[in-house]
Amino acid sequence: MKSLSFSLLIILVMVFAGSCEQPDPPIFENPIDTTTIPGVDPPLNPALVIFVDTDNVTVGSTVKISVHARVVEQLSGVHIQLNYDNQKMQYLSVTLGELFSASEDSWIFDEDDGGQGVLDIYTSYLNPNNVDISGTGQIVELRFEAVATGDAIFSFDEQESQFVDAEDVEIEILEFVGGVVH
Repeated sequence: MKSLSFSLLIILVMVFAGSCEQPDPPIFENPIDTTTIPGVDPPLNPALVIFVDTDNVTVGSTVKISVHARVVEQLSGVHIQLNYDNQKMQYLSVTLGELFSASEDSWIFDEDDGGQGVLDIYTSYLNPNNVDISGTGQIVELRFEAVATGDAIFSFDEQESQFVDAEDVEIEILEFVGGVVH
């Protein structure tokens, strides 16, 4: 009798174990991650990506937002037109990211229309030893002040934002990834 009970127990365990679904593979939520996962569509590249490193923000605090190029080749210049919620965020400043800061001759120019919530940023990589760069990295870091509660959405104007090479030829951006500050 014991061997029959044990055999039934083994069969039941095998039936239940075989009917369990395999867990889905993890999906990376880092928008600048270039890792590909079997069965998941890979990210489109090159891409222009907003990366918000802060979850919850209080009114009056400063928020840092990074804008990244993901998997770009022969990049020499960038124009970013960023739309933001001017009822919740106030633009403060921009600094050059590590992608372009390797050259002391690189420059950055910003123009903010706070009334419309539109920020234009122009930057160029100028290096006498190398006319362009390739890869993934931070183009700029933006600083905003939270002026009201609620989610603030950041998005790119896809018609205006662009990458260019050293000959000022446009490099098509295949994916635009926005961000949200909570």
